[in-house]
Amino acid sequence: MRCYIHSTMAMQWLEIQLRRTGNPQDAGRASQIAAMLTDRGLDIPLPCIEGSSGIKRFSKESRVALETGGFRIYELTGRTTATIPALGGKINPMWAGEWPQIKEVESRKSEVAIIWGNPFLSDTENEDIYEQKKRLTKFNRLLRQTTPNVKAILGNALDYAELAARSAELLFDGRTRTTTLLPWGPGPYGSGNYIVTVGQCKDPHVGREVIFLDLSHGEPQPYVHIAPLIVPK
Repeated sequence: MRCYIHSTMAMQWLEIQLRRTGNPQDAGRASQIAAMLTDRGLDIPLPCIEGSSGIKRFSKESRVALETGGFRIYELTGRTTATIPALGGKINPMWAGEWPQIKEVESRKSEVAIIWGNPFLSDTENEDIYEQKKRLTKFNRLLRQTTPNVKAILGNALDYAELAARSAELLFDGRTRTTTLLPWGPGPYGSGNYIVTVGQCKDPHVGREVIFLDLSHGEPQPYVHIAPLIVPK
């Protein structure tokens, strides 16, 4: 079985690692790589050693359509809260850290694409989860008209945590709801599930981004959006 790695992903990874050294010369090199990616645009598949990584990938046609449409493609690799720090991501679990179930959640093993520049779906802030899902359905219909063999989904908490860890920029300036649910109750108001939300903020002590996992009930909230993930069918 012939497999490929992708030049864009390899260069994105190198850009991220150079920025994390804190060396001004490396920062300049990272900026050169970012400029090359912006100028070149489309990806170039590179041959790799045969073998299966278990990563589901976009077709060539889907990749071209996504990249020309302003999406950026990342690779998710089955990470957990225990293995995200190996990518350089610092997780502050906040309220979700009180639940042992969050440690069992893994990111998917797949290429995913996000809206570049602002991954949040427009006009989904301060809407409840039901209205947000309606907007996701509408977005999916529009996406299928331009891009073959893909679908837009809401990811789980670790999908977004790994994306944040892999990005050289502050990716989620706000929070996105996820499909990850954590139980609450029983109590005086019964029982049910919290929805885990994922966001990022700057750590004033170390000067870098922190990934945080917070909770909501699905009600309208400021700064809480949805960020669709485009995945292969």
